This record gives sequence, C-alpha cells and structure tokens, in this order.
Amino acid sequence: GFAQSHFRLGIIYGERGDTARAIKECRRAIELDPEYPKSYLNLGAMLVEAGNPDEAIAAFRASVRLDPDYISGRVNLAMALESVGDFAGAVAELDTVLTAEPENALALKEKGVALYRWGRFDEARETLTAALAADGDGRQRAEASFYLNVIERPQRAEVPNAAVAGMATADTLLRAGRVVEALAELEMAARMAPESGEPLRRIALVKRDMGLIGEARELMSQALALDPFVEHGHFSMGVILSEMQQHPSAIHEYESELRINPDFPPAHLNLALTYYFNEGNPNLAANHYRAYRELGGEPVPAL
Repeated sequence: GFAQSHFRLGIIYGERGDTARAIKECRRAIELDPEYPKSYLNLGAMLVEAGNPDEAIAAFRASVRLDPDYISGRVNLAMALESVGDFAGAVAELDTVLTAEPENALALKEKGVALYRWGRFDEARETLTAALAADGDGRQRAEASFYLNVIERPQRAEVPNAAVAGMATADTLLRAGRVVEALAELEMAARMAPESGEPLRRIALVKRDMGLIGEARELMSQALALDPFVEHGHFSMGVILSEMQQHPSAIHEYESELRINPDFPPAHLNLALTYYFNEGNPNLAANHYRAYRELGGEPVPAL
C-alpha cells in the first residue's frame, strides 16, 4: 500500500544521502502503518545519521516493542544506547539477542565494544574473541581485532637511545627551518629503530608540511602498520586524508583516534569540521563540536 511506497522512498533517499527527506518518508510510512517495525528501524537509522541519538533510540525501542524478536532493531538500539554512554542498557539489549542467537557475530562484537567502553576489559576481551570465532564472513573482524589490540596494547618496540637523540636533534633543526637536515636525522633514526613507527610518523608529518601528501600518506601507513598506537597516528592520517579530499576515510581515522584517545579534542574538532563543511551533516558536526568544547577546546567562529 501507500505505507510501503513511503517506506521504500525512505530507503532510496537514505542511500542517496538525503537524510532529511528519508526521515520525512519514514515518518509518513509510520503514520500510514504504525504497526510495521521496519519503518521504525529505518527512521532510527536515519536519525542516527542526522545526529539525533535520543530520537533514534525512541524509534528503535518502538521497533522492538512491536516485534520483541526483531534482531536488527535490538542491535541498532544497543548501538544507539552505547553512543550516548548507556553501556548497561546496550549490553542488556545485546544479551537478549545473544540468548536467541548465541553466535551472532555482530551482537558479540557490539557487546565487546560496549564492555570495553564501560571499562570491563576482561569481559570485553572474552566477548570480542568470541565474536572473531563466530565471524564466518569476516565482516566483524576488523573492528573486533582493533579493540582486542587496544585492550592488549602490545609492547612497543624499544627505540635505541641514539634514535631518540636523532629525533630530538630533528626537532631542533625543524624549529630552525633546516628541513633537509632534519629529514636526514629522522631517516637515520628510522634505520636505527626499524620496528618503531615513531620516526616514520615524524617523517610523514614533515613531508606533509612540504606538500608531499602522497609520500606522507604512505609513510603514515607504514608507521601505523608497525605500531597502531603510535602517538596520534590515526589523527595525523586523518589530517593527511582530509587534505587529499578523502573525507570518508579521514572520518574513519579520526574515529579510530577517538577509540584509542576518547578525550583528544582535535579529533572531535576535525570531525565537526569535516561533517559540517564536507559531508553536509550539521547535526553530527554539532555533536562533535560540543564534545570538543566540553574537553576544553577554544571556540571556532566557523562553527
């Protein structure tokens, strides 16, 4: 009927990135058929995209109230609850899913993430490991592995004193504008510490300042491959990708930085700027700008 037409239009507009029209069509579908849980699910997904988590939670709750066995509705509700810091609520919803489907890899992964953010690291490790074991198609592997690595925090390669001294010398040379000499010191440090990502990270930043963006990206990729937790490496990669106009990839890197350092204001600011000026999502921009200011960031007139 007409409700299904509006339901499908909501999906089409969502796929095209027209979130406002998608929300309008989802609401119209619900007006015409208020008993169809998938309309509430789609509305919630669009509200998340629009940066309205509280309204999204209400929509997801409506979907599972209509169909308590609706797995997608319950998983999305859990993800929305986690996004606003209600980790207990998120875990409770995911436990309901896992009672019905104990090897649901998505639910296991999301529960592991919620437990990690809740500070329950041993339980998170156990649940994320279970998610990997259940992940037959590999869709959850990247994120589950990322959080397991964050929890385990593998010991960093020891950097020889001579390499540390070389990086310090490079800092002094850069402040004096002697870029070529600084690069030589950093390259020597990289040779002396081949298993550390830090010298490569510093070289990448110098290359970026020189306008050699392609080289900077390759070097930062190598640094992160050696050490996924190299100091603000994901943030720096996000900056490089932003300058290359690869904004969705930049968003991914800024979000990766916040998984490791959730209280790092520049990552929230760059997400706010990217969502506002490049992705056309003022609501998500406002959420990240608010987080930036709450963490002590200075006002930015453009926002």
